[in-house]
Amino acid sequence: MTNRHIIELIGAIGVVLALGACASMCQKEAPPPPKTVDTGCNWNKPFPVSVNDTLETRKHALAAYKAYDENCVQLKGEALK
Repeated sequence: MTNRHIIELIGAIGVVLALGACASMCQKEAPPPPKTVDTGCNWNKPFPVSVNDTLETRKHALAAYKAYDENCVQLKGEALK
């Protein structure tokens, strides 16, 4: 093998190594984000209001009932379909 052949071989090896390095450094597709499962409707239930509660407490309870109906009743209906 002559010096010329050795130089060509070294050059070819260098090209292969450069291509391999480029291929390993290329940006790969990002993994999908983790899925979040909302289980609040499974353990959250409306709470009773008593006659001894203040008006402010009753307003908070009414807001909680509305939020529960908007978020949980729809989800339970969709789960039954």
